[in-house]
Amino acid sequence: MRDWAGSNPEKHKAGSGFGLVMAVLIGAAGVTFLASGSLRGSVAVMLWGEQEMLTCDGQLSMTLRGRTVELNDPVLDVGGLCELHVVECTLTGSTAIQVGGNARVIVEDSRLVGKRTALHVRGNAEVTLLNTELVGKRDGIDAGNNARVEMRGGSVVGERAAMSVSGSAEVKGVGAAAHGQQHTEQSGRLVGFPEPAREADEVTPEPVAEAEAAGEDAVAEPEPAPPSEPVPAPEPEEESAPETPKQRYERYAQSACDGVLECYQQNDFVGHAAGKITMKVGASGKVRTIKSKLPGASRKIGLCIKRVCKRKRIADFEGPRGTLVCTFAGTLGGGSVMISRSGEFVPRKSRRRGR
Repeated sequence: MRDWAGSNPEKHKAGSGFGLVMAVLIGAAGVTFLASGSLRGSVAVMLWGEQEMLTCDGQLSMTLRGRTVELNDPVLDVGGLCELHVVECTLTGSTAIQVGGNARVIVEDSRLVGKRTALHVRGNAEVTLLNTELVGKRDGIDAGNNARVEMRGGSVVGERAAMSVSGSAEVKGVGAAAHGQQHTEQSGRLVGFPEPAREADEVTPEPVAEAEAAGEDAVAEPEPAPPSEPVPAPEPEEESAPETPKQRYERYAQSACDGVLECYQQNDFVGHAAGKITMKVGASGKVRTIKSKLPGASRKIGLCIKRVCKRKRIADFEGPRGTLVCTFAGTLGGGSVMISRSGEFVPRKSRRRGR
């Protein structure tokens, strides 16, 4: 479950402490500060024990400074309208930072290491990298949907690809170095990065024997060259393991709830929000039909969610057809957002015809 407020105790064990600190702050400073995404974000960062993934979503604003964190899961999960600033950090995880929704992220003077991907960006998110080093076991940067990434200075390395750009995403470089392949699919764009240079074939000059004069017209025959040692065959490059169906379905599910919270916020919803949205996905990854249960939501919210879901297309879709499900629950009001969500992709079962 992802926590849009960044306060899920299962994520970073800040549940009870978060409520206590907020209660003290409300008593001392009044309810006005409860609406401050910056304040709530600062409390969440302060209480983060660095043992679980930290989530920034909703309208939170966070600054992470001088942290060194290594996890087996993604380190930072950023979505919604979150604004995140990472300064002088070293973050290592399956993915160092994954970004979606309409989030805005700035990473400065940091190092991001992904055991799979260093930076994963989707939705309409925007990420600015300043003098930052990215290292990915698979990809350095993986950008899709309508994401925008700008890299000023720094470097990006990926064993499969330094950068992989799909959908309508764009990755722009200004004085940045890219080491590795550069992949673009659909309308994805790479701007400001030189094409990967091919290594020139080394040419070994043939040995020239010196002739010794044996007489005025005599020329010594060249001495036979010593036998050359056999050159060992290059070891085959280790290819990254192919994506399993389970991993593929989990990747599809990441975008299931994108844009849902914004529909509630745009219509000034206050109170308990919960619902389940079921979307049928066709062979191209495009959502074809939508069914939703949204108790307590207005007609405008329902129409907004329907429009958002109808525009969904799963990036890098490799099949099969199936159902994308978004489930969410929590409260909104006064600028406070405490919503948890869960995405799931269920492949369609193949039909067998009887004889």
